[in-house]
Amino acid sequence: MLADVARSHGGDGGGEDRPLHTMYLAVAWVALLTEAKANESPIWATGQRAG
Repeated sequence: MLADVARSHGGDGGGEDRPLHTMYLAVAWVALLTEAKANESPIWATGQRAG
């Protein structure tokens, strides 16, 4: 775990340098599943609302 912390901080004081989904696998899965659901569900289509 300390290696992950050291790797994610570039030492520039700016905080996390890596995208969140590369640090936390669960975040990557949620993003992937959310995108898949948005693509298959008509209620997520832009400009369409349930009536």
